[in-house]
Amino acid sequence: MSTRISSKNVCFLGALLFVPAVVVLGEILPPPAPSGFGWKLNLPVSLLRERQVQRDLRLTEPQIAELEKLAADIAGDTSSSHLATVLSIPEKLKARWIKLLTAQQRDRLHEIELQRAPWLHVLCEPEVVKNLALRADQIKDIEVVHSKDYYRKQARIAKDLDPVSLDDVARTEERLNALLSEEQKNVLKRMRGRPVESKAD
Repeated sequence: MSTRISSKNVCFLGALLFVPAVVVLGEILPPPAPSGFGWKLNLPVSLLRERQVQRDLRLTEPQIAELEKLAADIAGDTSSSHLATVLSIPEKLKARWIKLLTAQQRDRLHEIELQRAPWLHVLCEPEVVKNLALRADQIKDIEVVHSKDYYRKQARIAKDLDPVSLDDVARTEERLNALLSEEQKNVLKRMRGRPVESKAD
């Protein structure tokens, strides 16, 4: 009798711990939902620690100090051996970092998230689906690309390779880009805002 785990739980753990859940009792699990689950809770904290993002958002020194304190707390939480503690981290993070930013900073951070997040996750975000007016056939094609990408990663893991290949990422983004009309690409570009300037510290 095989053990079954919901796609939502598998996706959450994979996104949160950055380790794909692959096999349970020798059985390959089906692809989790392409929307991901933890990326939009974890990514903002990662971005907020980047100097160029801090400059872009014009964070104050007190804000940066609070973010460093938050990062230290995260490190302590992730060292916990209790699964319930680890699973509660994303919501704790959001509740804390969101209070550190002004409304304008939060809006700009969201644009940067859409620039940095994996294409598959971005195109499955409800607001993106709505604003791009994605058709049912496009959504189905996105799910097909996601499924192929997932099983390709599992094949690499089975060979003890890094699950993420830069060539595979580029091909996946190329396939997804080809599914969008020029108008949809322009809408997404506007949603992402201007690129973050890269300056040497």
